[in-house]
Amino acid sequence: LQFLYFIVGVGRIHREMTDVNAYNAMRKIGVDLERESSSKEHSKKVGTTVLRVAQLDADRLSYETWNQLKTQFRKAFLFIDAAIGWELEIDTVLALLLFKNTIWTHNQTYGDKLHNIIYRSDATAKVIGKFREVRFSPSVAPSRAEKILLCIVSVIVPYIYSKLVKTGLDEGWGNMDGAHWKRRLHDALYKLETAMKVLSLANLLVFLKDGEFRSIVDRVLGLRLVNFKAKVQKMSSFEFMDRQLWWKYVTEFLTFILPYINFLPWFRRLFRSKGTIAANYVNSSTCSICMLNPIQVPAELNCGHHFCYYCISARKAQGTTTCPVCATTITSINRPAKR
Repeated sequence: LQFLYFIVGVGRIHREMTDVNAYNAMRKIGVDLERESSSKEHSKKVGTTVLRVAQLDADRLSYETWNQLKTQFRKAFLFIDAAIGWELEIDTVLALLLFKNTIWTHNQTYGDKLHNIIYRSDATAKVIGKFREVRFSPSVAPSRAEKILLCIVSVIVPYIYSKLVKTGLDEGWGNMDGAHWKRRLHDALYKLETAMKVLSLANLLVFLKDGEFRSIVDRVLGLRLVNFKAKVQKMSSFEFMDRQLWWKYVTEFLTFILPYINFLPWFRRLFRSKGTIAANYVNSSTCSICMLNPIQVPAELNCGHHFCYYCISARKAQGTTTCPVCATTITSINRPAKR
């Protein structure tokens, strides 16, 4: 998922922000884009298109707001014995209160408000002939029924799922007989989680292409994010967001890929001195392979020589079966006894 974000999403988002930054820069230097026909079309596009980066960043801001509130709320009940074991219920109550004061009342979360985007009902927009408009008007606001469904799917259903998973872990449903209903429920929950991950990935790819629904819930309920006001100064710097997105996804991609790269040969070449490993032997506190002193995670061979565990393990994995110093056949690699 992070790989697809890095390869597909960031490039598309970067192009969007480049267009907007260029437009804002031209306005700052005094170019009157409103008087040119082509500039009018560009201005209209910028003013009505809901940027993917704005939707994703708003979702992240909303999540961080919720996470901060949840952390502080849990700290308030940390030393109350009656609250122990009710963490999921407390989080659900807080989520309901947050939903009431954001989407239920204002049709937008705190992150959405910062990015000037708001929910609208696609079904209502089709009925009144405003489906093509990407600006909000009270006539296309989500209905009460749609908000109730959104609350159930985004708050109540996750609580029920988390409660079942927690109960299954506590009672060991996964270790029960395959014919037991609790074991079947455990397997069904696992399959449901896998299916949701696949659907989320598919929705992400579609969202990166058309930029309409950032989550499966929004797509199923027909709730799309549109611009709230026609002209408003963005509260977030696109330049800063650009750097943050690149840094976030590049670091996560590197975190994913680096464990699969073996840096040990480079490390040994960097720190190993000239000559053979046997000639490099100094004492039992220096690794003759990488020449580190003291040895990192020491390992003692059956012949009594000491090396870094990773160094000698890597050599053995490459086919070396003798001690690099004395050429004794390696029969065991042990931790040295404490002195």
